[in-house]
Amino acid sequence: MPIIDSFHSLFESTFLSIMQRPSAMTNIWSCINPHFLIHLKQKKSLKITIIGCGWLGLPLGKELLKQGHSIAGSTQSNEKLKKLEKLGISSFHYSLDENTEIPSEVCSSTEILIITIPPLKREKDPKLYGGNLKKLVKQFTGVRRVIFTSSIGIYPQRSTIYFEHFEFLEQEKNTVLFQAEHALTSLLKNKLIILRLGGLIGDGRHPVNYLQGRDDVENPFGLVNLIHQTDVIRCIQQCIENADVYGIYNVVNPENPWRKEYYTKLYRQHGLKAINFVMSPTIERHIDTTKLRQELGFSFNHSIYDLSDCGLD
Repeated sequence: MPIIDSFHSLFESTFLSIMQRPSAMTNIWSCINPHFLIHLKQKKSLKITIIGCGWLGLPLGKELLKQGHSIAGSTQSNEKLKKLEKLGISSFHYSLDENTEIPSEVCSSTEILIITIPPLKREKDPKLYGGNLKKLVKQFTGVRRVIFTSSIGIYPQRSTIYFEHFEFLEQEKNTVLFQAEHALTSLLKNKLIILRLGGLIGDGRHPVNYLQGRDDVENPFGLVNLIHQTDVIRCIQQCIENADVYGIYNVVNPENPWRKEYYTKLYRQHGLKAINFVMSPTIERHIDTTKLRQELGFSFNHSIYDLSDCGLD
């Protein structure tokens, strides 16, 4: 006991000494990562709704449940409704195209809304998708923040470095994704987080499947811009934990080899027939992620060469 008492006495006197020296406290606080402090501050149970519990939304919901959050999620499948309920996710049917009405108890209780439903490829009206998203969001009257998973497909096919504040030409604004982002931004302002995701890989999605079976693939010296599912989920989690975050973020792994180099290596690894790349004008789109790494302190953990959880078609 005397040793323990002595230790307590020493600790108390040392702590009081530090508290009386502001400069020492300043040095201590300067050593603490601000993102760690934000993490501590925001670590509480939230009521989160995920629109679209598919390839991304379902594993995201599972991870958020592990963190102690209350999760509701939508699906268009009656079979998946039961699956979600078994996992502990309050499920409901929703179709963006049909403008389905969300259950009122979900709308009134949701603090954070996450939208992971992509636009339909056959949509001809560039404003239809964004219009439907606005109708969806307006149902959630008390929502604090909305996270929307967009895509780097919003950027035009020309060689440059793409920052989040990229200035689109007038003719480049008439696209489904641009109109959707514009519609949500005008409605939500600083309540909105837009994540422009790279090509999605992981959990059964192998990058080889993007080009398999195609002949005469163009742009061999264009850059690969991919992102693994686990990194996307981590990014969304960090957005949730940081209440001060809003705006647009590019989410693309900084590993950017040439398309020909990357895909040729993968095809050789799997003993597949080589892709026939043809010489064409190079479009080198570099997607900058400085903002994401600096403002969120985000780091990319999953290499685009680690495809152990991917499957070939």
